[in-house]
Amino acid sequence: MTGLSSNEIESCLEFIGECEAGWEKFFREAGVVPIEVFYEDLGESFRETALRVLRYVEVTLSEHIDWVERVMQRIRRDQREVGFTVPRIRSGSHTTHGAEQTVVSDA
Repeated sequence: MTGLSSNEIESCLEFIGECEAGWEKFFREAGVVPIEVFYEDLGESFRETALRVLRYVEVTLSEHIDWVERVMQRIRRDQREVGFTVPRIRSGSHTTHGAEQTVVSDA
């Protein structure tokens, strides 16, 4: 159990929704199209997600740079040490506050 009542959890979800709406309004008014990166994507395919973000912000990397693999090795080691595994909860779309968000590839 979380130790929170259902009302407290609902209040937290409403606050998160308000914050998300605020960011969406900010980006819309600024004319910025942000890239969405989901935690599950980082856990399931860190390399591909990191490279997608770098392409989105137009950073070019040599294919010989192995920094992503070094980061992944450290993450896997840390996860093993604490017995953590990333839950697999999505397949192409996400649900936030009852609204489905489809992940759009930049490819």
